[in-house]
Amino acid sequence: MKYPTMSAADAAKYIELVRNGENPSPSTYSKLVGQSPRISEDVIKEAVEKVREIQKKYPDQLRPRDPKGGEFETEAGEVFRKSLDLPPEVSGDRNFWRYVAVVHMFEIVTWRHPPDKGDFTALANFGIGTPWENLAARMWYRFEVARNPGADDPYELCRLGDQDLWRSHILRIRLGASRHIVRTFLDYQYPKAAERKPRLQMSSKKDVGIRSFIKRLQRFHATTAFEVLTEDDALAIMNDLGKDLQKNADDQPATISH
Repeated sequence: MKYPTMSAADAAKYIELVRNGENPSPSTYSKLVGQSPRISEDVIKEAVEKVREIQKKYPDQLRPRDPKGGEFETEAGEVFRKSLDLPPEVSGDRNFWRYVAVVHMFEIVTWRHPPDKGDFTALANFGIGTPWENLAARMWYRFEVARNPGADDPYELCRLGDQDLWRSHILRIRLGASRHIVRTFLDYQYPKAAERKPRLQMSSKKDVGIRSFIKRLQRFHATTAFEVLTEDDALAIMNDLGKDLQKNADDQPATISH
């Protein structure tokens, strides 16, 4: 498929022009890659427009680190993924997501990430740097990597957890590359999905709760190919790794819910 991309250097130039009040042409700062047929710009625009409709339900301005921003990502991310089906060669290209964030979602990214320091939204949120800070990419991928096509509700697990769980503990690390491990991890952390209560404490401290568990999981993953494990086997490993970290001593071992 042929699709638009934007390099980090061109994205920075484009953003600077927009911030200076200019109206640059996207075609000047982007290029098409791949083979025909071409992904329609209208398809991207329509998906983004649905995100804008969700945005209207939220405050006109967000504070830095406003919890409303995370709520927006959860609600809008599902709509965004459902509206934008992409082949792997497109969804896996960070240059495509940079193009989407800069050209189609500039105002949304700026609204979602008001400046914490300085006058402007951090460029990382447009995909200049790590791809998982790119708002467009992380919203879409959240509702892709845990999606279960065969389930009655394919997106049930995707809705679980806050933005810190997804950004810090799933998308930024290798865990996010293994779809069935992501689903298994969410089954472990949320044994009763309908109640949305986490098994392990969501703490900012590095030596307790979910942060400690993820460190253990990463160390184990370094020597074990989780990708070849069944979900039941992976869940048994997670139950063992986290048994001394559980919030309640009477918590029962997790089971596969999907």
